[in-house]
Amino acid sequence: LLQQTGCSSWNDCVLMWKVYDQNQYVSENWMFISSPKNIVANDPQFQFTDVQLVTDNEFQITFTSKATAAFVWLETEVDGFFENNGFLMTAGEKSILFYSQQTTTLSQLTQSLKVYSLYEMGGFQNQPWKN
Repeated sequence: LLQQTGCSSWNDCVLMWKVYDQNQYVSENWMFISSPKNIVANDPQFQFTDVQLVTDNEFQITFTSKATAAFVWLETEVDGFFENNGFLMTAGEKSILFYSQQTTTLSQLTQSLKVYSLYEMGGFQNQPWKN
């Protein structure tokens, strides 16, 4: 089973599922296959790829991760809130909306954006797998 998933061990696998009702997304959840104390995280190498102004106070932020990352957290100095924060991100691209509560420019938001995960905060065992 591990070979089919691309996981090198139970300690770097996450089970994730999404619920749909008649093709409409309802919810998603995830769980570690191993005990969290045994999880080994790889550097997600986050990279912002695009920030677009959607409306006067709404921005779409797109970024990528090269590895599964737990408890992904976005921050900015601009007053406002993200539609989702503190989530699990699998490798690939994700877009999140940011709702500004002050007048801001695309440049102001882009320059102050930061993304973290448990990996950057020193959580789990921050080392790549050794065979």
